[in-house]
Amino acid sequence: MLNGKKLRLEKNTILFFTPHTACRYAAENGTYTDDWFYCNMTPEEELALRNEGMPFDTPMQTQNAAELSELIRKMAYEHYSAELMHSEIEHQYANILFMKIRREYTAGDHHSTLQLRDNNQQLTYLRMRIYQTPEQFGTVDSMLNFVSMSRSGLQHLYKKTFGVTVMTDVTCAKMQRAKELLSSTRLTVGEIAEQCGYGCTYSFLRQFKKNCGSTPRTSASRGVYRCVWQLLHKTTLTGETPAAWTARKS
Repeated sequence: MLNGKKLRLEKNTILFFTPHTACRYAAENGTYTDDWFYCNMTPEEELALRNEGMPFDTPMQTQNAAELSELIRKMAYEHYSAELMHSEIEHQYANILFMKIRREYTAGDHHSTLQLRDNNQQLTYLRMRIYQTPEQFGTVDSMLNFVSMSRSGLQHLYKKTFGVTVMTDVTCAKMQRAKELLSSTRLTVGEIAEQCGYGCTYSFLRQFKKNCGSTPRTSASRGVYRCVWQLLHKTTLTGETPAAWTARKS
């Protein structure tokens, strides 16, 4: 319920409430869980964020839920840390979080296929999306909504433009995402495979070994992609300004 209006929101939805917004939320079925934080800001700070494209009181689907959730966890880690410059690092993570949300929201508004009529622009935008959300792309057909060309035309022009096939880029993007998740989370190999768009863990392991030269577990044990923070199930961040945050596990 948002300002008296009943909404049904899918998972991976972002929603920034302003202080006087009336809201009530719960899971439609099962248990409700989320990552959430509170912050206070001056009217000037809110206006600046609005002018920069931050959506307030507006549900927004994200393709980068795992990355944004991890940023919140990193903010919480820095809050509890006693290490040098932890407050400054916490503030920078908050800025990165807001910038990533604004970038995704702006891209959704201003980079539709209808606007990207030039082939090079369309292909560049598609490649950006592949590396941002590789799990979204399993086949060439899944990319056709992003370009105004045929399946064969996409494959031919992509290879001509970037020097690699489109599916090679998809695999590289998935391996890059897998390495990021290995280094920053305690997800299991099966969970990482799923978040990278693999329905079969064996296929993920085979591709990882082929492209990275070792298994995910071997890479982690060498300390190459070592996880440094225990995931929080729920996180609350509060602060007097965006530069001063406090956090607790709930």
